[in-house]
Amino acid sequence: MKEIFTLKDLDTLKNIDVFICAAGFENRSYIIPTALATIEIPNSIIFYINDFYIENINNADKIYSILNSNFKQRVELKYNNPSFSYKAIKEVIENNLNGINISGKILIDITTFSHEHLLMFIKIISEYQNLTDKIVFCYLESKEYSIDEKDYDKKWLTKGIKEVRTIIGYPGNFDPSKENHLLIIMGFENERTKKIIEIFDYEHITLINGAIEESINNEHYAINKSKCNNLIELFPNINNIEVSVIDIIKCKKHIEAYLDIYNNCNNVIIPMNNKISTIACGLLGISNKDIQLSYISAEVYNKFNYSMHGENVHMFKNIF
Repeated sequence: MKEIFTLKDLDTLKNIDVFICAAGFENRSYIIPTALATIEIPNSIIFYINDFYIENINNADKIYSILNSNFKQRVELKYNNPSFSYKAIKEVIENNLNGINISGKILIDITTFSHEHLLMFIKIISEYQNLTDKIVFCYLESKEYSIDEKDYDKKWLTKGIKEVRTIIGYPGNFDPSKENHLLIIMGFENERTKKIIEIFDYEHITLINGAIEESINNEHYAINKSKCNNLIELFPNINNIEVSVIDIIKCKKHIEAYLDIYNNCNNVIIPMNNKISTIACGLLGISNKDIQLSYISAEVYNKFNYSMHGENVHMFKNIF
């Protein structure tokens, strides 16, 4: 089930027992926590990456000071050590969620989680049936990305490829006798996506972008589609489909149906769009153990001009 709230309406939310978020380098990290500041929430958990930009740590401290909770904690994750992060997330879920009495909502702000850490979180918490029906995901949309650049072709969020790795919890089942199929949920990164295609060099490649009526706004769609078209010119054999990037279940079902064509292939998905579509990929990987999910860590982020937040908050519940 999906609802849309405006930021100013978030303080009307009731029965939140636990609030969870991740502090990124963007100012968008603390916008939802600020909107919730007048609500007394018993428990709050703030994930943050401490081996990355100093802004991640500073924003974690800021969120900690904003939230009105009797019990609140900052939980350290690592950008360059996925095993450490997986263990840290699992310990928090086991000790601080599964170990307490929760009668109300577990509100999770997914806005500035890394793709990798969000997928780890989804995988781990999906195993706790007593928690999944209490979860409400919220996502603050971006009004604009790469805000210092107006030329669509020059907009960028990340550059370079530091490492290609399988996301813990989503190894897939690979059969060397089968052909390989790579699906990339496109963001705004042409240079990195081109390199990914060349690195994997798979027999089948599909670029996935948001449909115009299923994107955050028309400008996001236009940029996303333009980036896809540029790559299709370079790699004419690439397939291209459009899905919802504003509805978790729609996105999951669309990709799931498309994969029926490739059920005799080894399928690898790389989510590079927003966190709504990333959760959809996670749910797909959980339901179909044959699918592998991979993460491409970046060398550089456009941290000073990454995004400008919008006013709408997308809320999802009962997705497991």
